[in-house]
Amino acid sequence: MATRYFGAPIRRNEDSRLLTGQALFVDDVELPGMLHAAFLRSQVAHARIGSVDLSAALAREGVVAAYVAGDLGSYWQPGPVLVPPPPIRGIVFNARTHGPLAKDKVRYVGEPLAVVIAESRYIAEDALADIVVELESLPAVVDLEKALASDSALVHDDVRGNLSAHVRQAKGDYAAAAARADHVTRRRFVYDRGASSPMETRGVVAQWDARGDQLTVETLPFELTLGLEPPAEPPAPSGPPASPLPPWLVKILEKMPLGLQIGVAAGAVAKK
Repeated sequence: MATRYFGAPIRRNEDSRLLTGQALFVDDVELPGMLHAAFLRSQVAHARIGSVDLSAALAREGVVAAYVAGDLGSYWQPGPVLVPPPPIRGIVFNARTHGPLAKDKVRYVGEPLAVVIAESRYIAEDALADIVVELESLPAVVDLEKALASDSALVHDDVRGNLSAHVRQAKGDYAAAAARADHVTRRRFVYDRGASSPMETRGVVAQWDARGDQLTVETLPFELTLGLEPPAEPPAPSGPPASPLPPWLVKILEKMPLGLQIGVAAGAVAKK
């Protein structure tokens, strides 16, 4: 924002649409045959996943499909690093990003364990109560400084000390400058956590047009249309269960942010 606007009233452009009900949100989009996804989310901060039983949810009338991480097969992949580390010599950077559904462990309250696809949002939400989950609770890591202790529980088993990143930059000779200074002030800075709270979060509507070979994704704040011709599908891989996602869609998802990936993938598996 330009400095000339500081302290000045700013005319808002979107209020009239919002206050009169004329604004279009993702939840307002209705398409023929549209299916709805609901996610079962962890109620604990840290636990090993014992089992997730979807059988009762799948038996509910109106439920089209339900999936856990294992059902995605080899297409289960962590999301991309959206903000790459700076090119600083000696940097420690342990990239750990979200997967579409929790696998092996849950690491925070609200992490999605399973997704239900149903004919309506109401049925999808009700079916979440049918899912039976067994979790082995683990100690939660809730203090940033204590998380670095040698005896702290590990959020990621392969990241020792829970250290996400460590960067040290130096310029000039601080020791010499401090020795010459008339006064040296030392302060300890603690940064609180922050979270944005938009009116509409990660709603996504995805529609595949088989005739036009186009995938249209509607989400806040834009609409994305991809006109890609699906290539021939490769043979199903041996070992892990075959993914319900067609390979051509996976290639598209790889170019999207994680929030879009989850919504589009959920819509795609329901349409198969």
